[in-house]
Amino acid sequence: MIDKLYTIFASTRLAILLLGLLIAGGVLATIGPLFFGEFNYDVYGSWWFIFLLGLLCTNLLICTYERFPQAWKQIHSPPATKEQITKWPLSHSWHSQASSDTLLTTLERQLQRDGWKRLKTDTQAPFRIFEKGKYSHLGTHLVHLSVLLILLGGATGKLLGFKGYILLPEFSTLSVITSEDGSRQFPLGFTVRNDGFSIEQYPSGEVKNYRTRLSILEEGAPPIATQVEINTPYTHKGITFYQSDFERYNTFAFTIENKKTKEVASHIAPFQQQAVWKKEDLQIGVINAQLQGESVTRVKLWIKLGAGKAIRQWVHNDSTFSLPAPHDQYTIHVKQLTGSGLQVAKDPGVALVYCGFGIFIVGLLLSFFSSHRRIALLVEGDITERSVQLVGTSNKHRIGFSASLTKLAETLKKY
Repeated sequence: MIDKLYTIFASTRLAILLLGLLIAGGVLATIGPLFFGEFNYDVYGSWWFIFLLGLLCTNLLICTYERFPQAWKQIHSPPATKEQITKWPLSHSWHSQASSDTLLTTLERQLQRDGWKRLKTDTQAPFRIFEKGKYSHLGTHLVHLSVLLILLGGATGKLLGFKGYILLPEFSTLSVITSEDGSRQFPLGFTVRNDGFSIEQYPSGEVKNYRTRLSILEEGAPPIATQVEINTPYTHKGITFYQSDFERYNTFAFTIENKKTKEVASHIAPFQQQAVWKKEDLQIGVINAQLQGESVTRVKLWIKLGAGKAIRQWVHNDSTFSLPAPHDQYTIHVKQLTGSGLQVAKDPGVALVYCGFGIFIVGLLLSFFSSHRRIALLVEGDITERSVQLVGTSNKHRIGFSASLTKLAETLKKY
């Protein structure tokens, strides 16, 4: 029973069947939302999909265990004997009056210039053997290894990484991320602060791009200032922040500066509520606003200094202005607060996945565009005339190799 099960798992047919089922699962995950509307089924996280991946890994490991020793033996096979050479499938024979040294030296120069490697043979032997592409035997096994690395990288990211979404208001900080399903929390190991959010718009008012200015705060280290925008994420200590969306708040931020004393104060107040700068006895608030969609374009401020008369003034959102005389020593910046929607992800297995894809490409190149080829030149005969035989063998791509061998024979026949 065990032997029969082992034979099944060592079968290439099983690998093809499993790949077909996995591809079908991937197609279901892709087209499910298109045809079934609210398609909340997690195909890639389902037990049957993970089970199929486990079967595929087992199949690849057993196939590699069964076939790799033979491939390694072919890579390190010793040079062929004279009897073996004469049995190679591709052969060209002719007679020549050139010396053995001339023919062998000419062939060696020609092949070494094209990247062929000469195999060690007896110096007294009347033949030379050259080979190229011996590592093509590893192509299939590299593809197997790449699939295993990609799956291992995916599993590592699933087990040790996380994905979450945060809505980070301007001027606020965060140091813990909640997973997408809300079941787990992940400390970042540092604090991220939203230093400001900005939007680029087309003349029609449609959003063109938006970005968030972030500061990375760590104890004992200077702040790191950076920004994220659409299609331009930022990664710190393996944690990547992606700009996702934003949300407008019914709250405003004020930055007030006394140009004479260089004092600066920042305050936040909801719509139609006041913020107070006690040191300067200054009160400020937004009492009205003009909107374009959900965005505030202009606000009407209410400003009062001490016991003086209140100032009411319309200004553009996200702008800086000076108060009218005699209070023109004050500059005020007003801005509607925005929450920046950020996707936050940590995937420690991504390096394995990239490595797997690199090995996968190398494996495909070796499998489809390379072959293990050997060429031998055998020279026999007396001083006046010699019998020359150019032979070759290849584990694949024999038609192209045969044409190259014929061309090489035509070159040598000139000597």
